[in-house]
Order: sequence, then C-alpha cells, then structure tokens
Amino acid sequence: MIKTFLTLSFILLFLQGYATNVSGLISANTTWTKANSPYIVTGNIAIDTPATLTIEPGVEVRFDGAYIMYVYGRIIADGNVADSIMFTSNKTAPKSGDWKGIEVFYSKANDTLVFDYCSFKHSDDAALYVRSNCVKLTNSTFSNNKTGFKNLSQPNAFAFISNCTFHNNTTAIHLGGPAIAENNNIGYNDWGINNTGPNCIAKNNKVYFNAYGIIGPIHIEGNTVAYSTILGVEGRGTVTQNQIWYNKIGLRHLGGNLVEKNGFKHNYIAINGDYSVNPTHNLNNNCISNSTSYDYVNYSTFSADISQNYWGTTDSLTISTRIFDFYDNLTSGKSAFMPPLQDKDLGCLDTISLPIPITTSINEAINILNNNVIAYPNPATDNITFTCGKRIDMVVLYDMTGKEVYRQQCSSNAVSINTSAFVAGIFTYKIITESNAVSGKFVKQ
Repeated sequence: MIKTFLTLSFILLFLQGYATNVSGLISANTTWTKANSPYIVTGNIAIDTPATLTIEPGVEVRFDGAYIMYVYGRIIADGNVADSIMFTSNKTAPKSGDWKGIEVFYSKANDTLVFDYCSFKHSDDAALYVRSNCVKLTNSTFSNNKTGFKNLSQPNAFAFISNCTFHNNTTAIHLGGPAIAENNNIGYNDWGINNTGPNCIAKNNKVYFNAYGIIGPIHIEGNTVAYSTILGVEGRGTVTQNQIWYNKIGLRHLGGNLVEKNGFKHNYIAINGDYSVNPTHNLNNNCISNSTSYDYVNYSTFSADISQNYWGTTDSLTISTRIFDFYDNLTSGKSAFMPPLQDKDLGCLDTISLPIPITTSINEAINILNNNVIAYPNPATDNITFTCGKRIDMVVLYDMTGKEVYRQQCSSNAVSINTSAFVAGIFTYKIITESNAVSGKFVKQ
C-alpha cells in the first residue's frame, strides 16, 4: 500500500511539473489542451491567416518574457465558470508589463471573436488589443496590467464588454473605437473607462476607487461611480441615472451634453462647470447635495443655467452658499439656480452598493479627499483660489526658479489670491493645512 501511494505521488508530481513551450508561427489549425497546460511562451507568436488557435478551458498561457501574440488568423478562447483560461507572466515574482499582450488583426465580416471566462494578468499595453474585428469579451478578469482592454478607432473594431472585472490596472479599459461596456466591476485602477473614440456606451457599471472613473463615452447611464480621487465622470454625451458619490470631483460638465436624473452626494465638489468647451447647458432633474466643498463650481467665464435641480433643500440662501461662481470670484460666470426642484427626482437614490467589502479603504479615500487641495481656475488669469476639506493655515507660492514670491497666513477652507501682477509662467504652491502640507503647480496666463 505504501509503495502504491509513493508511485501515485511521483506521477502527480511529474504531471504537475509538465509544461509545453510555444513560440513562432501557427500556420495550421491548432488546439492547446488542458492536458498539455501550462503553455510557456518563449518567443513572439503569430497566428497566420486562415489558421485558428483554439484554447481549451482550464489552459494557462504563461509568457516567459516581453513577448506578444499577434492574431492575424482566428483565436477561440472560450472558458467556462469551472475552468477559466489564464494569460499571465511566467515570472516567479510577476509584475505589470512582464509580457506584451495579445494584439488582434483578424478581420472577417460578420464574425465576432469571443473571449469568455478568461483572466489576463501582468501585461503591458494592452493585455487584449483589438485592432480590426468585432470582439465579445465576457465574464473575464483583468488585473495588474498596464492596460487591460484596448480597441482601435475603426468601425469594425467594435467591442462588447460585459460582466468583467478590472482591478489594479493602470488603465482598465481604453476605448478608441465603438464599444458597449456594461455590468462590469472596475476598481482600484488609475483610469477606469477612458474613451477617445466615437459611439461608446458605458452602462450599469460599478466604478470605484479609481483616480479617474468614466471619461468620455458619449452615453453614460446607470453607473455607480464612487471614491474617484481625481474625477468621477467627464461625459461628452448623455449622462443619466448615474449615482456619483464620494469623488473628489463628481462630474466635469463640459456643456452641450444632457445631464439629468443623476444623484451627486458626498463629493468634494459635485459638479465642475467648465464651459470653455461648449457654453450651452442641459443640466436638470439631478440631486446635488452633501458636498464637502461645493455642490457646483463654475470654472468658466460663461453664465450657467442650473435651475430645475434638487439641492437637498429648497431654501435659496442655503443653496447659494453651496455654489461657487461670479459672486465668489469675479472672473467666473454667474450661475442661475432658481427655480430649484421642490423634491428629488425618482432617479436619485439614498444608498449605493459596491461589489466588495471596502470599509478600511472608505476611510482612507475620505481622508484623501478631505486633505486634497483644489486650485482653480488653472490656468489662472487675475485670481487663483485654493480650497480644501481641512482648514488652510498658510499659502506659499514659488516661481519657476524656486524663489518664494508670495506668502499668506490664513484660517479658512478657501483662499483667493490676486495674481494679476504675476508674470506669465508656471508656479508651485505649498498649502499648509491643519493636518498636512500639500504641493502642486498652476499656470499664470
């Protein structure tokens, strides 16, 4: 019995140590099997036209260096809930950028490449880069990559991304072409969804603890965007029925686009009105309240119609104290908030839910938001204002040579400085608050 047990143990150890090295050109239909997994990529791989590489559920593909997989033919990576397919580094101490990614050039009309139940880890820019074909990406995870998913600005590079998780990437999703991203969990990245192309939709995603949440898609609907340390949402199209909570800046409103039926709560600044891009407005039926600094800031010189929104109260005096505009800074435009809505819209919720326990990180994020300093307008002309969730005790300004050019003691959460006499250039500021010191730069025009 002992002899049999030792024999079985030896066989198991042998099987566990088995691996298949792969590299070079794949010119005929090929299947990578679970039985021969893991596959160790020891050089660049190219799937030639019209070959198909089929990867079975349960296969691990480990890149043993800065190698890339070019897909000119077809690839099938269709895992399942019990056996996912993994693409990762073969390093003993893996890190972001260990391998170059999968770059898809395959192009065939009326065909969609499917990646289902796949995992992509430790890649460079990007783990999956689709240049020229439709792709359906579902039930997959991207973690510790420089960029998770990326597509090119071509109509036939359409991407459908659903029920995926993106954690701890530099950029989770970069959309250069048309795409729909819905029902995804996108957390702890520098950039959540960053869109530079046309015809993109971000819908019903959970986007949390990123530096930037959702930037640019032309239709942003039903998302929860929370705890962004720089900016929650910047929309170039319709922004509707989203819950935008606990961000440093909830929404950068560029004007022109429809912003309605959203809930803005507990942001440092709920809405930054920047109308140098488009001075027209369509901002209504939103719930905007409980901001640490301001519910609305008009950074531009254009007037803004922000009436028909609910501010948590109907008292005009209270609302006016939550708005920063011409009456606080003469270089800003005026903001007309009357008449306000008398009650909140049905699209405004009282609670939000996020997909994972984050109790410790919530406290950390709130601390970051409360201690961060916002400098505006930046670039500055005649004035610059510094605001902070903590009391500001001193402001010191330095020119490009490091020479101190201004110092002011104060005791306020907001400090405005006349910069009309300053020469044009880049200045460094040092803000000493009641709890820490924060540095940054601004431009004097």
